[in-house]
Amino acid sequence: MMREDAESESETPEEAQELMEQNVREAAGSFAEFASRLQAYTAE
Repeated sequence: MMREDAESESETPEEAQELMEQNVREAAGSFAEFASRLQAYTAE
């Protein structure tokens, strides 16, 4: 899904790649925060 969105919103393959990398960084950050909160929750 991220690849399709990036490709449809960009004019060049390089631009699509940059958009995908930004999306992955954002998703990874959200996942890391979720994992941290889950770990804190299960430690209680």
